[in-house]
Amino acid sequence: MTELVAALADHRRAMWLREEARPAGGDRHQARAASHATRAAITAPRSASPSCSPP
Repeated sequence: MTELVAALADHRRAMWLREEARPAGGDRHQARAASHATRAAITAPRSASPSCSPP
């Protein structure tokens, strides 16, 4: 559970930085890649679990 909470916090921060980069003219591509990586960290454990697979 601790890993999930940490992954959610990382993703939330990545999304915040992504949105901050938009109006500031920052590197949106790097921010987008970071948010995709943190999102994958959240969904990877869930999709690997056999109990979450559709019947």
